[in-house]
Amino acid sequence: FFFKQKTAYELYQCDWSSDVCSSDLLGAGTIFLLAILVLYFKDVDLFRLNSYQYRNFNLEERLLTEARVVWFYIRLILLPSIREMGIYHDDIALSTGLLSPVSTIVSVIAIIITLVATILIRKKEPVLAFGILWFFASHLLESTIIPLELVHEHRNYLAQYGLLLGIFFIPFSNNISLPKIARIKYPVIIIVITLLFFGTFFRADIWSSEWKLLNAGVKYHPASPRAQTALAILYADNGMFAKAAPHFQAAADLNKCSVDSMVRVVQFEYIRNKTITDKTLNKFQKRTANCPYTYVSIWVFNGLLDEVSSNKNYRKQLLGIYEHMITRPDIKLLPQWATAAYTKAGGVNYELGKYQKTIDFYEKTFPLEPKAFHFITTAILYVELGNVERAYEVIQELDKRRLALTPQDEENLAGLRSIFEQELLGNSSPKL
Repeated sequence: FFFKQKTAYELYQCDWSSDVCSSDLLGAGTIFLLAILVLYFKDVDLFRLNSYQYRNFNLEERLLTEARVVWFYIRLILLPSIREMGIYHDDIALSTGLLSPVSTIVSVIAIIITLVATILIRKKEPVLAFGILWFFASHLLESTIIPLELVHEHRNYLAQYGLLLGIFFIPFSNNISLPKIARIKYPVIIIVITLLFFGTFFRADIWSSEWKLLNAGVKYHPASPRAQTALAILYADNGMFAKAAPHFQAAADLNKCSVDSMVRVVQFEYIRNKTITDKTLNKFQKRTANCPYTYVSIWVFNGLLDEVSSNKNYRKQLLGIYEHMITRPDIKLLPQWATAAYTKAGGVNYELGKYQKTIDFYEKTFPLEPKAFHFITTAILYVELGNVERAYEVIQELDKRRLALTPQDEENLAGLRSIFEQELLGNSSPKL
């Protein structure tokens, strides 16, 4: 490793004699940057950079936004406010440039100044410097280039310990001998702990029930689509459709390129009215055709297809939208997502009697993460369509994969082998 260890005693006594020299740091940093560049240009997606296709922001926008988010995290640590806390923080505006919003460039400059100042004071105030660097290091993974969601409070749990350690250590530092600080440090600590006690008490009360939590989410974060959706679902699940409707619509309106929220609107409209307006369907179709989506979108859409299973007309319409969405050339689904989506599309087509389309979607799973039933069902349908030779080839491929078989799979497979023996007997096909 490039970095030498320092004991707590060395930190406390400001003993930096065993500190890492600048050449070590420069060498470590250079090697790290070179490694990142090599991996990036060799198309090794170590940091899931390809996953930006599923987000409504790019790498540059994420980095710029996270500069502001870091100061939001610091504010939650030093000046915690129940109004700013919550499960969802998707109401934080995206930074699309250094001046959009202006607070972006202020945040970037402030981070640079803080880090430079930390390096400069590291010998005089090593614990404070350690705490600040601990905070920033703790946010390196989830607040830089990896395309995760932008903000979550739990990312601050580990980071806050470094910052609090450094700040609360100052009054006890040997380098500070101001009498005034010595006189007030204990009263200040007592006041801070008391305030935190009451803050924790009120926060715990909000978390004491789902109703309080989700209503507080909308109250304090009305511009959060996810907070609006969560409360809408709670109302709908309890039969309070009149109260749920405006929150479902608000979620869709707040994020005009969200597939998930529009799925919820369509599903709620059908559950409530047993009909879906053309206006809603058209808006839904446009979003699924143009907006990014994730596995959550696929999951909620699967639920929508199940919801309308009794209405053949709507199921056909929604299946067409679903098929177009999951086969969009601009989005390359991860194997597990694609397998789940193709399985659902194939299954619904099977229920609608469209066997060839079922075959098409199930065969799409073969190079991904298929299960035995994908091969067996495909083979059965080929037999139904009179193409026994192709069915035989599919089962041969299954035999090569050595996939796990359920008792139902084994029964169906035995039936297929019996058909092959009868239909292909005397042909030049390999031995069954």
